[in-house]
Amino acid sequence: MKKLFLIILLGALSACVSNPSANYNVMQTVENGRLVPQAGTGIAIVSLTFTTLDRDTAEADLQIDGVNGRTALKARLPSDYIRSQSNDADPMGRVFVVSLPAGNYALSRVVGNWLMHGSGERNYVNVETNKPFSIKAGEVVYLGEVHLDMNFQSTVQYKQNSTRDFHHVQRRHDVTDFSNVKNQLLGSQ
Repeated sequence: MKKLFLIILLGALSACVSNPSANYNVMQTVENGRLVPQAGTGIAIVSLTFTTLDRDTAEADLQIDGVNGRTALKARLPSDYIRSQSNDADPMGRVFVVSLPAGNYALSRVVGNWLMHGSGERNYVNVETNKPFSIKAGEVVYLGEVHLDMNFQSTVQYKQNSTRDFHHVQRRHDVTDFSNVKNQLLGSQ
């Protein structure tokens, strides 16, 4: 029984290691309440929110192309919500704190999907975006909110929602000082 448990545990752990996007929401170094990038890297803060009629099986991905190829940042229902600091309902989505090597990047597309009840198949939407941004070594940037309206004529909107997003990062990761974060909003290019 112990061997079976260890095999299952090792399999689960190896799946986490082999998933390339598994490390992209891991909290970075925090010193004196600030995010501090590792040598040769910068940190991007970006939120992904979405609306959908399917509140049980919907998923959305931000796809970022750059120095290390493609990075996919995923938010899923029913588990991912952003903590709102007001009495408003917490929006569906996720705030990502991503360590990236210094270089040029582009948010290339936003992809959403949900399970078509009855058929067992997933329906996909794909919105091409091509929003460039850059990361310098030692820099922390806020890219804003990317909102996917997921339906049969899906659209993407870009918003500045740093108050909510920083509140979420503060509550989840004990970051208290955002004075070193530069705005580099995706929708402003």
